[in-house]
Amino acid sequence: MINVQKIPPKRDLIIKESNTNRELVGECLIWNGIVYYEEKKDQLFNRYLTWHDKNALLITFIRNTNFIDFLKKVKKKIELIPDTMDGTFQDLSGGTYKIFVSEHKHKSGTKIRLYHLFFHLPK
Repeated sequence: MINVQKIPPKRDLIIKESNTNRELVGECLIWNGIVYYEEKKDQLFNRYLTWHDKNALLITFIRNTNFIDFLKKVKKKIELIPDTMDGTFQDLSGGTYKIFVSEHKHKSGTKIRLYHLFFHLPK
C-alpha cells in the first residue's frame, strides 16, 4: 500500500511505501524560468535528499503557453544543468504532460534519478 501526503513546511510532496518505509520526495513549482527551476532542484538536493535516496521528483506546472514549443526549449536547458550526468537524460512522452528523467550526483556522491514532470495549465 502506498500513502501520499502533503508535508508542510519541509517538502512539498512525500510518497511513502508503507511496507518498506521507502520515500519518494518531490518539489512542486509554477514555471518561472530556468534559474528558478535550478534553484528548486538545488533546494531538493541540498535540503531534502540524503545519501540513501535513489529517486526524486520535480513537478512543474506551465501556464498559458505553447506547451510543445516550451518543452523543446526546456529540454535543452535541463540537459545543460551542471550536475546532470552524461548519457542519463531520457524523454518520456504524453499529451498534456511530459516526463524527462536524468541522473544527478548528490553531494554525498550517490547517484539520484530525477523525474522532471511538466504539466500544462491551459487558459
